[in-house]
Amino acid sequence: MAGVWKGSGGGRVEFVDDGTFTMSGIPQSAIDFSFIDPPPGRGKLSGRGEWNLRGDADRSGTIELSFAATGSFSGGPEFTFLQVEEAGDRPKLYFDTNPDKGYGYTIRWQATEPPRIR
Repeated sequence: MAGVWKGSGGGRVEFVDDGTFTMSGIPQSAIDFSFIDPPPGRGKLSGRGEWNLRGDADRSGTIELSFAATGSFSGGPEFTFLQVEEAGDRPKLYFDTNPDKGYGYTIRWQATEPPRIR
C-alpha cells in the first residue's frame, strides 16, 4: 500500500508504512463521509490522518481513512473508505460514493514497480 497514488485532475494520496496518509487535490464530490456531507461547490479536499486495511484486498478489501482535524477537516475528525478496484500488479483504488455505480473516483499506484495489495 505504501507510496503515492494519483487520480485525474491532480488528486493525490500518499500512504506511509507507519499507517499514516496525506491527501490533496481530491474533488469534494469524490468522497462520501461518515458524519458530514462535503462542503458545497467544486473545490478540492486535503487532509491527513491514519489508514487501515480492512478485509482481504485481493477480494473485497476496504481501506478506512481516518482524517485528523486538519486541512479541509479543521472542524473535527472524519472518516471515509476506499475500495479495491483491482489488486495484483496494477492496483487501483476508488472512493465509493454511489451504491448504484460500480466505481467512483479512482486513484492508481505511481511507481515503476507497483506493490501487490494483499
